[in-house]
Amino acid sequence: MFSLFGISLLLKRRSGNLNLLFLSAFILLLATPLSLWQVGFQLSYTAVFFIIWLFPKFQALLEPKNKLFRFLWHTTAVTLSAQLGVLPLTLFYFNQFPGLFLVGNLVIVSVLPLILILCIVLVVWAQLAEIPIVLAQLFNTISHTLNLFIEWLAAQEAFIWKAIPFSLLEICTLYMVIGFAFSKFPRRNAFKKYFVLSSIILFLSSMHLENYKHRNPEMVVFHHTGSTLIGFKEGRQLKLLTKNGELTAAHHKIVTPYLSKARISKYTTDSLKRVFNYKGCVFVIIDNATTYPKENKGLCYIFINSPRVHFTQFLKDTNPHCVIADGSNYSSFTTRWAKTASAHQMPFYSTKKNGAWVFKVNN
Repeated sequence: MFSLFGISLLLKRRSGNLNLLFLSAFILLLATPLSLWQVGFQLSYTAVFFIIWLFPKFQALLEPKNKLFRFLWHTTAVTLSAQLGVLPLTLFYFNQFPGLFLVGNLVIVSVLPLILILCIVLVVWAQLAEIPIVLAQLFNTISHTLNLFIEWLAAQEAFIWKAIPFSLLEICTLYMVIGFAFSKFPRRNAFKKYFVLSSIILFLSSMHLENYKHRNPEMVVFHHTGSTLIGFKEGRQLKLLTKNGELTAAHHKIVTPYLSKARISKYTTDSLKRVFNYKGCVFVIIDNATTYPKENKGLCYIFINSPRVHFTQFLKDTNPHCVIADGSNYSSFTTRWAKTASAHQMPFYSTKKNGAWVFKVNN
């Protein structure tokens, strides 16, 4: 991308920046078509597109005479342009938004030119003579200080808004809002206000639609290697069951994406019961300390912690409605159970192979 911009400047050709941007994207996609679906490709080209489009608009709002203020304002304008452009994609892919992006960019952009100049000087000097210790220490001090600042900035969890649900429909409608808000219309403000207001209504409607789609209750057997985690969703609340009723750090990593996707505002925890009823279906937990009830047929069984049962005899005795094996079971056990269930034409689900098991209830 930047190679084409550099060649254009060297040849003194007045090619439009957007033309060069699209040309570089076209060349890259010819070489690697699957790059279109890479997050890095989407974020980088979207950011550059919005900088080319919005930076002149922000720049025209204010033009300080002082050189320092002008530099700070131009850096702020570039940062706002890029961040506004990648905002929908950031929310969609990462479900979070950094509140200190402007502070970070102002510091990094201010220091980065000095680091680049020192790099070039050190590389050239190293080819001619021994690098002075003072110069090397200066470079190390600046780089180390910048890294410390970035680490400090990343540690400010209070300024990172997390678990923000965002769908593909919301991406499209939010880009419509941004597009209409910064576009020029031939009939001045009246025509523009109509489109901006309509796009805002569409964006708000898409948010309500996504919330409506996730209204139905459901039960989830999450996949977690070494332990059991089961969740029950009711509206925008989630109840999580674990063996001791507490969530570990590993559990949080599994649950957080689900909370965001299902648009759940809060959750509670409880200890796992041996037998429970969910929406008319009876579930029985089977582990090494459990004996399964032979007199009841057609129940749902959840195998945890690799119970040593004769699986063929178990299928004959219980005639289960379904059997679920979570991530706490040995892989060899799960594979053997799957083959046996397939031979007896019994429904078997392994979270290790297929991911979390979800039981949806339609209202």
